[in-house]
Amino acid sequence: MECIKLQILNFISKGSCILFAFGLLIVGSFLRPCWAETKKTLIITNESGWIPYSQLDENGQPAGLLINYWKQWGEINGYNITFSLVKWKKTFELIENKKADLHGGVIPTPKREETLDFSAPIISLKSGIFIDRKLGIKSSDELKKQTIGAVKSDFVAGYISEKHPLIKLKLFETLTELKKAVLNKEIAGLPLNYSGEELFIKAPYPEFHDYILIQPLYEKKLCAAVKKGNSELLGIINKGIKKYQTSKIHRAEPEWERIIISLSNREVLLIAVIVLGGIITLLLFAVFILTKRLKSNILERKAEMLDKQMELEKSEAVFRGLFNNMTSGSAIYEVKNDGLKGSDYIIKGFNKVSLELEGKTLEDVLGKSLFDLRPTIDEYGLIPAMKKVWETGEPFYFPSKIYIDDNFSNYYENIIFKLPTGEIVTIYNDISDQKNTEIALRKSEERFAFAIEFANDGLFDWDLKTDEVYYSPVWKQMLGYEDDELPNLDKPEPKRFC
Repeated sequence: MECIKLQILNFISKGSCILFAFGLLIVGSFLRPCWAETKKTLIITNESGWIPYSQLDENGQPAGLLINYWKQWGEINGYNITFSLVKWKKTFELIENKKADLHGGVIPTPKREETLDFSAPIISLKSGIFIDRKLGIKSSDELKKQTIGAVKSDFVAGYISEKHPLIKLKLFETLTELKKAVLNKEIAGLPLNYSGEELFIKAPYPEFHDYILIQPLYEKKLCAAVKKGNSELLGIINKGIKKYQTSKIHRAEPEWERIIISLSNREVLLIAVIVLGGIITLLLFAVFILTKRLKSNILERKAEMLDKQMELEKSEAVFRGLFNNMTSGSAIYEVKNDGLKGSDYIIKGFNKVSLELEGKTLEDVLGKSLFDLRPTIDEYGLIPAMKKVWETGEPFYFPSKIYIDDNFSNYYENIIFKLPTGEIVTIYNDISDQKNTEIALRKSEERFAFAIEFANDGLFDWDLKTDEVYYSPVWKQMLGYEDDELPNLDKPEPKRFC
C-alpha cells in the first residue's frame, strides 16, 4: 500500500514539474515579444543622395556604405537602427531639434564642432573634381580655366576655396541644383566622393558616366556626430565602434566589392589545404607585384605623355607665333587623294601676310583648296614640287616664276616643307616689283650697249669711286688699238699709252 502511494506521489510530482515547465514555455512565448520591444532604437540621419555612402535605392530603401555600416553596428551592439535620409542641410536640423539621435557620417570642421560632438572615425572618404571627358581636359592646369560647382554647405566647397584658390568655384544650395547646372553645361564639373584607385575612377552617379577624375582633393575620415553635450550617447557610439572593429563580421562595403573564398568540404586533408594555400599565396603575390608594376608603368607613361603634351603645346605656340608674324606669306595644307592636283591641297592655315596678299579674310580661305585661290596652279609647276615634299619629307626651294590668271600676274618664289603631322607648308614672297625692276634694268643696259656699239663716238668711263676704267671699242680704234689689245683697267695708267 505504501509503495503504491509513493508511486502515485512520484507520478504527481513528475507531472507537476512537466506542467510547470510547459507553463513557463507558454508564458515565455507571450513575454518574448515584450522583451524584444525593450531593445533600444537609434534614429540615424544622413543625405538621401550621397552615392556611394548613403542614398535611397530604386525601391526607396536606404542603401550605401554608411547604411551597411550602421546596420552591422546595430546587430553587434544590440540596437534597432532606423534611418532618416533627407537633404544634407536638413540632417543637421534633425540633430538640433532632437528628431534624430546621430548623424551617420560627417567630416569634423571647426564650425560643425560648435553644435556637434564627433565620434571616432568610422569610414574613409575620398573626394576629387570630376570633369566631362568630352571637354578634353587632361591636366589640373587646364582645370583652372573652367568653372567648377559645389554645394555651399559641403566641406569640399570650403576646402577648394582654401587649398585651390585659382579654381573658379560656383556655389549652389543643394546637390540637385548642382547636378542640374552640370547637366545643362552651365559648369564644367563638380567635386564627388569616390572609392578605388585614382587611375580607374569614374563618377559614381549614373548621369555622370562620362565624367572622369581630373584632380584628387583629399582623403578624410567620416565620423558619427551627436548633438553638442550629449556625452552619454557619444560614449555608447564610441564603445560600439570599438566593438564593431574587433568583431569578426565587421564589413561596411557592399557585396559586389568583396571577393569571398570559402571551402565547401571542411574535412579536406590538411596537406591539400597547405598546398592550396601556398599556391593561392604565390598567385596573389604575383598579382600584387604585377599590379604594382603596371600601376607604376601607367603613372610613368602618364607623366611622359603629359610632358610630351606640354612640349608639343609649347612648340605649337612658338610655331604659331612665327607663322602669324613672319614677313613672308605662308599657308598650311592638308593633302587629299594623291596630291597630283591643286584641288588636293586643302587650306588649314593662312597667316596675316598671306591674307593681305590675297585680300581675303581667314573665313574666306579655310577649307578651300589651292585650286580655288589659284585656278591655273596646275600649269604653274608648283604642284609637282609640293607632291615631292609630301612624299619624301625633304624641303624644296621653288625659284621665282610668274603666275598668271584672270586676277594675278605676279612673280613668286616658294620654300616648301613638311610638318611632323603630315601637313605641307609653303612660305612664299611676291617679288614682282623686284623682278620688274631687274627686267627694266636689263632692257636699259641692252639699249645702252646697242647705242654705244653703233655710235661713231669714242667713249671711256672712269669711276672715281672704284678707280675702274671702261674704254669703248670705237675709242680704242681711234687710238689704233684692237678691242682685245687694250683691256679695261681696274686703275688708270695714262702714261703707259703716251
